[in-house]
Amino acid sequence: MKHLLLLTTCALLAVSVFGQSPGRQFVLNGKINIDTGKAYLVPVSYDSSYYPIGTVFHRTAISKGKFVISGPCPQPSMFMLCVEVDSLPIYISDYFIVDTGVQDITCNVDSVREIPGIANKYMDELKSERGESLLNYARAHPKSFVVLWELIGKLIGRGYEPVLDSTYNSLADGIRNSYAGKVLANEMATMRRFAVGASFPELALLDTSMSNAEVDLSSRHVKYVLVDFWDSHCGPCISAFGELKKIYQENEPYGFTIVAVSTDEKKYIQNWKRVIREYQLPWPQYLDMGGQASSLFVKLLPTTFLLDSQGKIVKRDPDLKSLSLFLKEHIH
Repeated sequence: MKHLLLLTTCALLAVSVFGQSPGRQFVLNGKINIDTGKAYLVPVSYDSSYYPIGTVFHRTAISKGKFVISGPCPQPSMFMLCVEVDSLPIYISDYFIVDTGVQDITCNVDSVREIPGIANKYMDELKSERGESLLNYARAHPKSFVVLWELIGKLIGRGYEPVLDSTYNSLADGIRNSYAGKVLANEMATMRRFAVGASFPELALLDTSMSNAEVDLSSRHVKYVLVDFWDSHCGPCISAFGELKKIYQENEPYGFTIVAVSTDEKKYIQNWKRVIREYQLPWPQYLDMGGQASSLFVKLLPTTFLLDSQGKIVKRDPDLKSLSLFLKEHIH
């Protein structure tokens, strides 16, 4: 799954939030192979909206390779764990699920993006060989919180697909009416408006001169437009520029263009402009400061939308190889 730079994401997400739920608590007794540092939970796909607001979890000190994280647990919840030393993140885990009660968790700082050692019934389910589609699994296991969190990850990472509705509707009322379940229903309703076949919205953006710009992508006299949402601290975004430039140069004469929209905050505007100059990006560049216009439908970076000449969404997040093949088949 796509992700931002470890340094940026962990620094920005140094807390995660839960609502108060008396009587439902969790305790994580942690072991890790460093003597000192700080540990904290990170929301799934860096999106804290799926967690009830109420209690804030600060960084927890690591002492002699041990740490404890505890707090309310109104529902089984999925997290990653981040560890920092001298304010610099050195480790982030893969996803795991926290349940009520006391659980041991073991981490190895040399095993970045791996599931830490933690045991509960939800982790047994998460790691099991299910061998079937998520929809079929949901129909057979309608009370599964694991399915709920996997749906959340798919929506954030890949955008809306109709099968998400079918899978969600297969879940029991108790799962759908949980806090995360209700948020997921609202997010899917929003994301349907930005699914393949929908019209891409007009956006109020800034251009590189910091002038207001109403960008109506449906009015462009081209066959296809790739709208690329990125920011100047996103490693995967920047690493794609070389291949994007090649695709642009090969297909621009035939009716293809790219429109880049950065979600950088105000304090990073100069860095945004520096990256544009450094990589000599030839396509139009706009700024959606802090993601104000796009936060409803852009949850991770990079996120791309391929639009046709009418501004309809043809593809969401096509990999660069499939994008190149699509353009050769449709405009050459």
